[in-house]
Amino acid sequence: SVQVGSAVLSRSWAKPIKPDQRQSDLKLLQCHIDPLESLMRVVQMNWMAIVIGPRASGKTSLVQTMAELTGHSLQVLAMNSNLDTSELLGGFEQVDTKRLWSDLVSDVRDIVTTITDCSVREGKFKYILPVLEEWQQISQSGEDGEKLTSTMRTVRALLRKLKQFGFKMDQLMEVERRMSELSCKISDGVLNQGKFRWIDSVLVKSIQQGDWLLIDNVNFCSPSVLDRLNSVMEPSGELVINERGCIDGVVTSIKPHPEFRLILAMDPKHGEISRAMRNRGVEIYMSAEEGHEKSEFSLKQMLQSQGFFGHLSCDHLIKLHNAVSVKLPGQFGLHELLRVASLSRQQIERGAGSQVALTNSCYNVYCHSQRNNNTKLVVKEILAAYLQ
Repeated sequence: SVQVGSAVLSRSWAKPIKPDQRQSDLKLLQCHIDPLESLMRVVQMNWMAIVIGPRASGKTSLVQTMAELTGHSLQVLAMNSNLDTSELLGGFEQVDTKRLWSDLVSDVRDIVTTITDCSVREGKFKYILPVLEEWQQISQSGEDGEKLTSTMRTVRALLRKLKQFGFKMDQLMEVERRMSELSCKISDGVLNQGKFRWIDSVLVKSIQQGDWLLIDNVNFCSPSVLDRLNSVMEPSGELVINERGCIDGVVTSIKPHPEFRLILAMDPKHGEISRAMRNRGVEIYMSAEEGHEKSEFSLKQMLQSQGFFGHLSCDHLIKLHNAVSVKLPGQFGLHELLRVASLSRQQIERGAGSQVALTNSCYNVYCHSQRNNNTKLVVKEILAAYLQ
């Protein structure tokens, strides 16, 4: 289990975090302890969380940190004003062999990851090498022609080997079934007839598979589109997908997986979400930078996560940033500070000296971004005073 304050969440071992979902540069800051505790309590109660805060307050990072600490798979869906129902729920697309195969290989990868993780924790190391050898052949194979046929034989061999080792999972049977269907379609030439099939969206897949879903910038989306999710957040609720049509005379409806959690994130200055959606969630506010300055220790942690090391260098950069922010309030925030650190690291890696790299980065971020000549002169005077 993972405990923050008085909130406790059990760690999930069933679905290990995929390598592309790991956020190695995330830092648990002291100023985020209280919001993280509140968020964990909301997730524990199976309620919808609405994380509200200004730009650069750490909304997305907070959710990503919680997901990684508890071992849950987190999907992120970024909203925009042009998003419609087909992007939120899914739509019909032309059947593509490569897409079907890539989805199948992705499921096999999840099975291999789960089994490898379980074998390590249970000390069954003799199973790991044979499974990984088979998976290496699959991951390096092609997607069409003879290579696809040979790769499918390798996948079948891997599934048989897993069964021999005593692993019994519903996913294995599902992959075998889809493998048989794909083989029949390829042999019959059905995939080249210009047919269409329904493709589920990230939201629908998360609801079915039990992943956590973060909808970022949720207030960018039209309320009429977003309110389609209201039924999911009801007790014993379900998602009705009328756009898919009737299957055997029945409209498709999906009941959420017990592990599914929905988290919304928004900046209130860009608008609000509907009252119906807001009433179904618990709001967690992330403090703004103004009046709630992050501690110097937290700022140093974030600078070091960008590869900017050395206490004296960090102190100097923080003082410079504070001086510019006080002189030009509202124009420079945490994003600019971290950008200076990142640019400095990149220039040092290319062979520049530390002082030259810091000077160039500060001028690029603070000075060259200004359009007004008078403001540029003010920034140049501050930089000249601190970068002598």
